[in-house]
Amino acid sequence: MFFEIFADVKGNNRRNKSGFAFDVDPYARDEVDAAYADYQKNLTDAWRNPPTGAGSRDSIGQCEGDLCTINGAPGHLNADLVCVPDHPATRADHAAIMDHEYDRYDQELRDQWRRP
Repeated sequence: MFFEIFADVKGNNRRNKSGFAFDVDPYARDEVDAAYADYQKNLTDAWRNPPTGAGSRDSIGQCEGDLCTINGAPGHLNADLVCVPDHPATRADHAAIMDHEYDRYDQELRDQWRRP
């Protein structure tokens, strides 16, 4: 019968009594015990290999090649852990880009009435 494989904490047959029911199948019990032992091992050994982020087990902190930003420009860390921009930009480059963007935005506003 279906209810005969379940028992309460003391091992008594649960049938359709209220309260928690536990599986008494030996294989299932072994699997639960193995999972719990693995869980306990992970908890007690967690300090040995502290996580470094994103599930990795590598070195902690900044590393050469990590992404960074310098004055708003994207870059990478060099061997001395100094952020080096990927594409060095000057103020003139920035001014030209902003002038172009402003002109594009201004034109878009002027043409707004033409769209349905």
